[in-house]
Amino acid sequence: MRIVEKKPNNFLPVEMAVIYGSNPQKRYVVPEENVADWNSVAFLRTIMGGKAATMNFKMVVNYCLQKNFSKIYGMYHQKLASIERIYLSAGAELSKHFSKPVFFPEDYFNQELVLLNIIEINKTSLQKISVNLV
Repeated sequence: MRIVEKKPNNFLPVEMAVIYGSNPQKRYVVPEENVADWNSVAFLRTIMGGKAATMNFKMVVNYCLQKNFSKIYGMYHQKLASIERIYLSAGAELSKHFSKPVFFPEDYFNQELVLLNIIEINKTSLQKISVNLV
């Protein structure tokens, strides 16, 4: 997993993606400070993979709490309903401010453009996730 902290001299991944349907192509701007973007990685669907995912998840949540981020952004593939359920059940919310799907022009799966929804996890949700991950 990777955390990208918002700094004056960088862009979060949600700011680099293109807003789907925009013409000319537009991108979102994250105006807040003290926020980050959380990118996940895939784990094997095994007991060991599940344990590794849980351990990584807990470490990232604790890191975000230590850094005192006010909000964490993330994205997930619209066609992966299981990922959406996991994120939403863990306390993430679909972004109201960045509600349109985004994409990266070079990102295709099975010859189809990958559309991503943006999620947000606020500090309160991070604290709840931390307590629930045992």
